[in-house]
Amino acid sequence: MKILVFLLAAGIGLAGCVTPTGTETGATPEASLAGHQTVVVTAHGLSCPLCAHNLDGRLKKIDGVEEASVDLKTGSVTVQLAENHSVTRDDLNRAVKDAGFTPKGIRIEGAAQ
Repeated sequence: MKILVFLLAAGIGLAGCVTPTGTETGATPEASLAGHQTVVVTAHGLSCPLCAHNLDGRLKKIDGVEEASVDLKTGSVTVQLAENHSVTRDDLNRAVKDAGFTPKGIRIEGAAQ
């Protein structure tokens, strides 16, 4: 409790975990990810467990996302999509932004780099 009070008094708060900068990259945002079951979303500013939990929760709220696993070392989230889904790149980018981060790209797992 003392640490939380200190952080709030210092003006850091939970927003101190988020440092969004840069611009969004990747393919056409509205492009459907149909036919792909695993994608990796990279987010700038993802550095603490609380931030990871927030982003993980936002992604899991998307209809068609079955699982999301955050890797704090790389700032990436492996997202498992339902077999018959209509998730788009825009859906994932919006969830990243809503969680307070800057989307840096979406890579289809197993696709050529």
